[in-house]
Amino acid sequence: MTKVEELRKIEFGHSFPRHGLRLLYWFARLVDRDANRALDLDFDPGTEHFGFHLYPNNRLALPDTRGHPDVFYYVVGNVNGPKSYQLPVYVVQDFLNAKTLHSYHRYWGLDFDNGNRDRIIVRVRGTSLEAVYVAAHFYPSNEYDLSHVYEISSGLLSRIGSSGLDEFLSGASSWVRHTPYECKFWCEATSLQCLFYACLCVRYDSVCLLRLINHVIKHFMVLQFMSIYIKGF
Repeated sequence: MTKVEELRKIEFGHSFPRHGLRLLYWFARLVDRDANRALDLDFDPGTEHFGFHLYPNNRLALPDTRGHPDVFYYVVGNVNGPKSYQLPVYVVQDFLNAKTLHSYHRYWGLDFDNGNRDRIIVRVRGTSLEAVYVAAHFYPSNEYDLSHVYEISSGLLSRIGSSGLDEFLSGASSWVRHTPYECKFWCEATSLQCLFYACLCVRYDSVCLLRLINHVIKHFMVLQFMSIYIKGF
């Protein structure tokens, strides 16, 4: 991929609470570009900082590096792992909010089990970054959706890293602030569910908020009418 707009065509990081776009933005800001325009990391991913760990590439979905003992694949993005606390809040917040709701998901009619799917895979030689891919992890196995692995060009990575977060999210997805499913949930759930979910979700925008307020007003008007009707008996 060479353009931000191309990210709109894939599922990576779009539906709540998936975090891929924010993860990609964080990683792009982490990468250094030297005088020769080569990409470098200022840390060794082999130390498992930020939750980086080896990606085995057993099924050879990515270019084979077995003839290059100094080249490795690493993967990052598990926001439920022991090193996830090292990731910035804006990357993990939606998943944490969803995790708060997890024990209630049967009641709410929501399924957040796939919220922790997005990953970034990098190919490195020492700290030199040779390639970057976005991918999806299958929960709860250790397998990856190899039909949806996309390489991110160095130019795109640089453009993402030089932009602001809101600017990038706006270009990468026209609805990243809220998915249609979230708006549907807000508009069709009861007022208590709406208010509870709105308090937990930090990404609501003005359109969804107006829909929420409108729904709550209608809901309480119905309750008020019913209470008056019952009292009439």
